[in-house]
Amino acid sequence: MTARSTPTWALHRRLGADEQTSTTEEIVRRRRSLRERARHGLRHPEVEPETGV
Repeated sequence: MTARSTPTWALHRRLGADEQTSTTEEIVRRRRSLRERARHGLRHPEVEPETGV
């Protein structure tokens, strides 16, 4: 058996990289969804309808 050690900051940075990937993937997914809605003339549900004023 081999024991390994690493500084705490390096471990946190390494583990945080996985979260960054998830965040990036989420942003890409949302952007694609918004582009597809725009192509079909659909509005994002969080956007209020235009009042024409």
